[in-house]
This record gives sequence, C-alpha cells and structure tokens, in this order.
Amino acid sequence: TRGGLEQVAKKSTTEVADQGEVIKSLGKKLIRQAHVIKKQKAVVNQYKKKLEALQEEMAMHDERDSKRADEFCLLKDKHSQVLEQKLHMQRMLQENIEEMMDLKSETERNAKSIRDLEFNLQQKGATLDRVEKEASENKVKSITLERELEEKDIELEDLSEKLKLSEALVEATKKEFQSVKEDVEELRVKCAGLEKTN
Repeated sequence: TRGGLEQVAKKSTTEVADQGEVIKSLGKKLIRQAHVIKKQKAVVNQYKKKLEALQEEMAMHDERDSKRADEFCLLKDKHSQVLEQKLHMQRMLQENIEEMMDLKSETERNAKSIRDLEFNLQQKGATLDRVEKEASENKVKSITLERELEEKDIELEDLSEKLKLSEALVEATKKEFQSVKEDVEELRVKCAGLEKTN
C-alpha cells in the first residue's frame, strides 16, 4: 500500500542517512587514521634514521672498540714485554746487589788483609830499624874492636920484641950464670986442693 511504501521509503531514507553518517564518521576516522599513520610513518622514519644513525654509531663504536681491542692487545703485549723487562731488570739488580755484597765482603777482607799487612810491615819496619840500629852499633863496636885489636896487635908486637929481647937477655944471663957457675966450681976445686995441701 502507499502508506507501507512511504514507511519503507522513510525507513530506507533513514537507513541511508544513518549509513551516510556512518560513512562520514568512517571517513573522518579514516582521515584521522591516515593522519595518525602519516605521523607514525614520520615517527617510524625518524626512528629508522635514528636507528641508522645508531647503527652507524655502533659500527663506529665497534670499529673504535676493535681498534681499542687491537690497541689493548698491543698494550697488553707491551705490558708483558715491560713486565718481562722489569723482571729481567729485577733479576739483574738482584745479581748486581749480590755481586756488590760479595765485592763489599771481599773489599772488607782485602781491607783487613791490608791492615794486617800494614801492621806486619810496621812491625817489620820497627824490627828493621832496630836491626839497622843494632847493626850500626855493632859496626861501631866492630870498628872500635878493630882499632883495639890493632892497638893490641901493636902491643903484642912490642911485647914480642920485648920477649925476644928478654929471651936473649935470659939466654945471655944463663950463659953468664953458667960461666960464673963454672968459675965457682973451679974455685971450689982449687980451694979443696989447697985445703988438702995444708
């Protein structure tokens, strides 16, 4: 009927109007979503740029870290070399200290030996001075004795001469005594003869 058709038409119009509103609302939502998506894309692009920048920075960091790792390895090697050199120097220093201690002990022993030698030399020097003094005194005594001996030799020669003269005198005296004795004997014989005669 006409009333039913009007109702259907009215209802359809209302539905179309409602759908139009829905479509408008959806369009607005789509526009908003498009703006949001656009903003999100911009944000994503910014994030991508930041991510790329971060990746580049990470790559640079990785490169620096790699260089630092290489430098660290070099420094570690150098540290090992320096440590080895330090240990070598410490060993050499210890050896030098031990050698210096040995040299010090040897020097002290040599100093003691030198002091002992100097003392012995002083003793020998004093002994030599005493011996030289005694030798000089003995030389003087020897000269004195030689002079006295020469004087004694002269006195002995004089005594020998005097002895020779005394011996000659004694011999002469003996001869004279023998002659006198013989004369006395002759006189005794004569006296005895005279007594017998009388």
